[in-house]
Amino acid sequence: MIVEKPAQSREGAMGSTCCSGITTSFAIRMAKTIRRITPIALLEPTNMGGVVVSRCTLNNVDIFKEFGIKKNCIVELIRANDVIPKILSLKGEGNVEILIPSECPICGEHTQIDGKFLYCSNEFCSGLGNGNLKRWVNTLEIESIGPEIIKMLYEKNLVREPADFYKLTVEQLSGLDRLGERSAKKIINNFKAKMELTLPEFISGLNIPSFSIKTSEALLSAGYNTIDKILNAKKEDLVKIKGIELKTATFIIEGMKSKVTVIQNLLEVGIKIREPLKISLESEKFKGMTFCFTGAIQSIKTDGKRYTREDMYDLVLKNGGGIEESVKRGLSFLVMADSNSTSSKANKAREIGTQIMSEEEFFRLINN
Repeated sequence: MIVEKPAQSREGAMGSTCCSGITTSFAIRMAKTIRRITPIALLEPTNMGGVVVSRCTLNNVDIFKEFGIKKNCIVELIRANDVIPKILSLKGEGNVEILIPSECPICGEHTQIDGKFLYCSNEFCSGLGNGNLKRWVNTLEIESIGPEIIKMLYEKNLVREPADFYKLTVEQLSGLDRLGERSAKKIINNFKAKMELTLPEFISGLNIPSFSIKTSEALLSAGYNTIDKILNAKKEDLVKIKGIELKTATFIIEGMKSKVTVIQNLLEVGIKIREPLKISLESEKFKGMTFCFTGAIQSIKTDGKRYTREDMYDLVLKNGGGIEESVKRGLSFLVMADSNSTSSKANKAREIGTQIMSEEEFFRLINN
């Protein structure tokens, strides 16, 4: 049964709230790390503050049980900070019980509950494999290759780990559905353009739980500035670093050990890790400002070469500013070559009100 009409929207203190009917059964998605299976509520499409919301994550099975959600129930929604849909409460009981799956929706192996999370028991589940590949592509912002292409490459056994992206040929790619020679060459060139990475980028792309770019930057500041140093780190030393607790330290050590072969294969295909920037402050004109960059840099330096992402970071840091790898509240500027871009970063910036700046405006700000 589909709910005929959701209740009218109203404004709440924490953001837009409204009521919506769950119109389909318990949905599962494979999280990007550690084979975690997350419940997703599929909702009757509901307009909230100009955005149509049709799905909402329940985060874990504990929350799913706590709400007692059934098919066709009515739920009260909020967009926390006017961005993330969240279920506040049930406003009407459903009529069909939704069972926690005993089998992984992706590979069919048995599931198990550990604490408040549901996991797939299959260490080689394709959901995790796909997630690892997507994380590498998203971290490096490789253009022209989306989730469907990654899935095809995985299913055809052409790409099983990040290093395999760099072994692809034009013939292999152009043989896929909806991909021609021109698109194939573009994808290969985009990967070749991202052969030199910072250590935080490299680590974040490995898709290790709780090991984000910020965590790797904290390690870098504490002197763990090479892969070998991180691999040889001890738990009791990591917990002394600000922001790293025992659980995170455990994830770092165990995660890095599990990725040794992946790391070796990436280095063997030619991935290089850049030395960290040594910054000498030139001005404080960017003091208190943070910048995030997206897309390929188009501006040309006086020597005729194109600016790199690292060059842009260098300019920000030398002028007293800060760098963010993602768009979030509090970010001062998102800088990109094409102000009409519809990338995920650009769309999120528009949604939360972050100022979008062209490269030309960025350089004008420095020169002023």
